[in-house]
Amino acid sequence: MGTRGTRRSDRIYLRLPIQVTGTDCNNFAFADRTETLVISAHGALILLKRAVVPEQELTLRFPATRREAGVRVVGQIGEMEEGICYGVEFLDPEINLWEIEFPPLAKSEEAVARVLLECERCHLREVVYLNELEVEVFQVNRRISRTCKRCSEASNWWEPVALGAEEKEEIADQLEAEAAAPPGPPPRTMNERRYGRLELKMVACIRHPQFGDEVVIPENLSRGGLCIKSRKLYSDGGIIEVAVPYSEGGANIFAPAKVVRRMRTDEQGFHVYGVEYIAVHKGWPDDLNVPDYRRDILDRET
Repeated sequence: MGTRGTRRSDRIYLRLPIQVTGTDCNNFAFADRTETLVISAHGALILLKRAVVPEQELTLRFPATRREAGVRVVGQIGEMEEGICYGVEFLDPEINLWEIEFPPLAKSEEAVARVLLECERCHLREVVYLNELEVEVFQVNRRISRTCKRCSEASNWWEPVALGAEEKEEIADQLEAEAAAPPGPPPRTMNERRYGRLELKMVACIRHPQFGDEVVIPENLSRGGLCIKSRKLYSDGGIIEVAVPYSEGGANIFAPAKVVRRMRTDEQGFHVYGVEYIAVHKGWPDDLNVPDYRRDILDRET
């Protein structure tokens, strides 16, 4: 396998409706409604029902933001029942077609969990790295309070995809009730909390090139990785991808990781593994063995 470049942004596994216009490999003009499979700050993995060729240019329109962008076809990555999977990258690296803010990957080492959140006031969306305190608050409340750079003040943030309209209204009513209630004791600050492994019942997903996707409940979480239980026999040193938190059909962010070792097998036959995150901003590992249609073609360096 060839050497990979340094990943430039997180990838969000999310199906979004888009329109793609251009010409196919037979030089026939088309304007097709389709969808993304994965999005990033620099491109996307999209579905097309027609063949196109690498290096050709297309126009991608995202109706939700009423924006469009020119893209270059990087290459075909695979096929699905719905069509052919193509990796495309934006011709203008500064465009923000999705209206989603992506943090610098250098900050990813601070993350216990990665999640796409939306400001309840201005609806700005960001990929957010949650630390130990934030992930505990989010797990209980499904929202966190953080400063919004667009609002220039603190606001509540929640998942834009996982929450439906009724659930958002319920949370909004709860926020109003909390604001009217007398203040309680001050929350603990970051310095008062001992950092380490968190024992939270948070859903995660393990993605492996041979075993596919497996939904698990980690025994504990930390900035460096997590401890999982599985009946599958993962090899020591094996490369996987991990999404924490995970919701089926939601906006999931998978981070590359390594199975450090199988620590034990419990009485129910579950293997207990220690998993360590890979610092992708320091260089994409050459031996990252993930399925062809999920390779890092979205973020390769030009």
